Amino acid sequence: MITRRVAAAALVVAAAAMAGGTWYRTLTGEPATGPQRMTWHKADGSPPTDPPGDPYPFHGCDGDMYFNIAVWNGGVILPCEDEAIGIGWAFLDPRTHNATLRWPLPNGGKIPVTRGLVLGPDHQLAIVFEAPFLGDLFVGVARPEGWSRLPENLGRVKYHAAAWVGATLELVVTPVSPEGELGQNAPIKVVSLDGAERREWIGLPACDEPCLMPDIVYRAGSRWVFERSGYAVAEGGKPVSPALDDPAFHAESDLVAHGKLDAPATLRLGEDTPVIGADGKPTHSAQLPWDGLVVARQARYEIDDAIHRRPQWTTDRRHRAIVEKVGGRALTWHTDEDDRVRITDARLPPDTTPPVRPVVRWSRSLATRMFVPDDAGGFWLVDGSGEYIHLDRALHRTDPLPLREHLRQRGSLGTFIDEPAHEEALGWALLGFPILLVGCMAMGWFIGPRRPIVRGKPIVVAAVLYLATAAWALLQVAPLL
Repeated sequence: MITRRVAAAALVVAAAAMAGGTWYRTLTGEPATGPQRMTWHKADGSPPTDPPGDPYPFHGCDGDMYFNIAVWNGGVILPCEDEAIGIGWAFLDPRTHNATLRWPLPNGGKIPVTRGLVLGPDHQLAIVFEAPFLGDLFVGVARPEGWSRLPENLGRVKYHAAAWVGATLELVVTPVSPEGELGQNAPIKVVSLDGAERREWIGLPACDEPCLMPDIVYRAGSRWVFERSGYAVAEGGKPVSPALDDPAFHAESDLVAHGKLDAPATLRLGEDTPVIGADGKPTHSAQLPWDGLVVARQARYEIDDAIHRRPQWTTDRRHRAIVEKVGGRALTWHTDEDDRVRITDARLPPDTTPPVRPVVRWSRSLATRMFVPDDAGGFWLVDGSGEYIHLDRALHRTDPLPLREHLRQRGSLGTFIDEPAHEEALGWALLGFPILLVGCMAMGWFIGPRRPIVRGKPIVVAAVLYLATAAWALLQVAPLL
């Protein structure tokens, strides 16, 4: 008899402990929930329209080979091409929780390849792009609210560089034959766009005999300079001093300050690369935060008073830990096997998990991400899918998802995932014991004469049933708490 009582008491205590422990874990736990999500809009403000029969909803934008993503005006801008939203460039604003195809191509157009970004006066940004597979070159002028000059076709030309001269945008190009061949003695033109006016003139005349095209074109001393093999000439053919003394570096110089986004091979390999600044003088590419890093991505930019390349590095070839320099700090976001992301500004040796709490559960398969400084020393981490999180100065997350949403989205690995079973399982683990206890006591009153054990031991029956069912429920949701 005593043994039975001890066993019964142990079952009740175990059930109460399981219920109490679940309440404690739920109320005090800080799970790594999924990211917040922006609301996507087409250029006209309407929501994306997924094609009929498409099982997957619109998932955001991925960038192109020259332009992956850029910080601009407190958010990010990136190329976008999807049947659900259109073709153009989108602006993702974590402050307003909205993502919009802000600069669509007129009449749909073709999938663009962004070749240049040129920052101009009055918050203007020239976007130079070409149709795929060496098609025609286009240029449009964007403002934060939309196009200030719709894209126009410059024809079949080779693009060299671009710059704003006061309120006038100038682009340096060379005509290309309809077959896509570049003439050996073709002139180099300067196309000038001033308001609605468009003018062209010869920057470097054609040669009577085959000429070598310049390796680099840049603006220095209020004029365009054309340089190749240690020899440089200004507009009209007048010799000037070259920016680079060593001709070996000509083809490997970075001209992002002159509107050309192509990343030289040395930059992609993480080697020292000459950078021709906006003043036409050479500098050096950004230094690695520490030795041993591998270049991950180069087609990323920060646009403030100029356009700077914002590369990413990684500690290994698997890209599990991504390092980025922003706001004077080198930040690393590390994704483990369970898609939990930890963020730190400490130096991270290869194959090392940061000794900090995960701040978000975020799949690496969506990783077109960039840190965006806020106005308080913290950061937004924004993905091209429209997902984002906010971190304070200490790199603690300030905007976790509500627990119910976290559970229903299975750790929030996709907006289209909705699993109410997780929410129901946690609800049962929290409230199942008192519900069973009341139910067993009620059943005891009705069927007690036929089932003495139910009437005599309702709390024990409730404890047994709760332990069995709540254990199963916790197996489903404990990894998410």
